[in-house]
Amino acid sequence: MSYDKRSLLVNGKRSFFASVGIHYPRFTPGQWDDVILKAKNDGYNMIQTYFFHNAHQPKLSQWPWILEGPANLTLFLQKAANAGMFVDLRIGPYVCAEWSWGGYPYDLANIDGLVSRSKSPAWEAYMKAVVLNVTREFRGYFADRGGPIALGQVENELHANQQDANKPDSYVAWCGALVEETEIKIPWGMCNGASANNTINTCNSGDCTSFIEANGQNGRVLIDQPALWTENWMGWFANWGYPRQLSWFSWQRTSQSAYGIL
Repeated sequence: MSYDKRSLLVNGKRSFFASVGIHYPRFTPGQWDDVILKAKNDGYNMIQTYFFHNAHQPKLSQWPWILEGPANLTLFLQKAANAGMFVDLRIGPYVCAEWSWGGYPYDLANIDGLVSRSKSPAWEAYMKAVVLNVTREFRGYFADRGGPIALGQVENELHANQQDANKPDSYVAWCGALVEETEIKIPWGMCNGASANNTINTCNSGDCTSFIEANGQNGRVLIDQPALWTENWMGWFANWGYPRQLSWFSWQRTSQSAYGIL
């Protein structure tokens, strides 16, 4: 896997990926074959999923990690491979994803001095352990070893000053160094916000037109990085007990959106 300013490349050949979000712990293993087949029959060739850390390690004392039932990511990746589907694995470990605690183990807040998603030594130790454990546990499923995981993601929607990527002591640069430490030779992304210099800056939105016209948030998209749309926002949840605000719920889809989609 590699890329240029126009697209991702498979064995040097320009390739187009249409991805669909299938979050493995939101299904039972008995449903995985069916939903993967439905996605393939609909024309998708890539499955996008987060790594849901607290599905595998609800508490930090849980060891070894849970890798069975809905948390059997090994089986999920194998089923994706069997169906001929690529995978975009978004590790985080903060994933948001409208998922309890954003993917964190529930006792993470008890660690003294830990400041989430920062240069806090306690946070760096936690995040490094998660990312390296994931990449080692599922090493054979990455594309540079012949597996289906063609894209990786570290962090998730890190809203910070873009200049941080050029400061060696910044958290953004540290994320990029962590990607290098995995020694996994596939493209890595950081979505919708700050991105390390060795990661692709990707778009999350209902319309990525302005993102592309600005050459991404890092100024490099369509210059030396391809335009990748990580999340296509089609709508949003209504707040329980509040009137349904139609303008907010459907704000992503207007007649003008057709241009953005194209």
